[in-house]
Amino acid sequence: IMTGQFAGRHGRTDNVPGVHPYARMQEPLRPPPLGVAPGGFPGDGAAGARLPDPVQPGGYSLVQALKAGGYRTGISGKSHLPMQHLTPKTAAQYGFDFCHERADRSQPYRDTKRFTDDALRFMRENRETSFFLYVPFVAVHGPHLVPPEDQARWRERLQGRDAGIHPDMLASLEFVDRSVGRVLDALDELGLAENTLVILASDNGGLSKSVHSADNHPLRMGKGTLYEGGVRVPLFIRWPGQIAPGRGSDVPVHFVDLFPTLCEAAGVRVDPNHALDGVSLRPLFAGGPLPERALFLSYPHYLAGYATTPARAVVQGRYKLLWHPYDHLEFEGGRVTPATTRYVPRARVELFDVEADPGERTDLA
Repeated sequence: IMTGQFAGRHGRTDNVPGVHPYARMQEPLRPPPLGVAPGGFPGDGAAGARLPDPVQPGGYSLVQALKAGGYRTGISGKSHLPMQHLTPKTAAQYGFDFCHERADRSQPYRDTKRFTDDALRFMRENRETSFFLYVPFVAVHGPHLVPPEDQARWRERLQGRDAGIHPDMLASLEFVDRSVGRVLDALDELGLAENTLVILASDNGGLSKSVHSADNHPLRMGKGTLYEGGVRVPLFIRWPGQIAPGRGSDVPVHFVDLFPTLCEAAGVRVDPNHALDGVSLRPLFAGGPLPERALFLSYPHYLAGYATTPARAVVQGRYKLLWHPYDHLEFEGGRVTPATTRYVPRARVELFDVEADPGERTDLA
């Protein structure tokens, strides 16, 4: 989102350093910053090595581009740029005029209210000017620590039925929905709804413990993989007068497209020296096409908890090619368990027609 570049270009391919001691290969990592001791929680930057930060203090980003175009900029929520998260003190170096206090990863439900409260305050204080507001909630990421009254209400609503999703997760999801609703209501209240572009998306697919996951049906696998269950997510864009209500599109797009889309919508010039991998989505808003292109996905890490070995993928048109350059995992019976998983120490190439086969069940390679 912030660079408009594929991760394979800038090198930040994970949100933590990515050192996995049992890997057959170790990824090239940068040393920790001066004054940071080895060990500790990787998200705090307190690790023995780290992936590059593609957005540096004072460096160019979507935020800096919009700020140069006269926009007030704010973030209220969790960020992994830089590695140790933004704070009100450091956010200004990255172009933000406003930043919420540090996110508490252990309390995503509680933080959702705090983030929303501060987002509304930023909107009210900047109602007379153009603004860009980034609200990355931690929820519905776990842990799902919800108030007892919400637990009781969902138990009563389900009446013993198995919804396939834990009631605490449903309560957390409902609270995020209501929080988004508060933001939209505030735009109405402030008279800004007709002149505001709103984007809602998820950063990755849901968790999965099976190959053809019931949790992400009909998509294959889930978070932490480059299969569709891990990378295909909903994207909603609302822009009154520019996008007809209810319009849909099945054209594959990527988060790198948001940088050029927002800058074009804002009438902001992008620095010609900054390489963009994305394209503006404006043609889709009117039902038009995008130019034919390839989308690239890169995750060159081992992630045992998600049954993942290093992989790259390219999507062009209806086809998706996955390349496991060193090794791969094979599964028996559709479940991802130690008993059904076999490690294969050789490369693998897979090809899928994701238009006809979104579940990636038939390998055409």
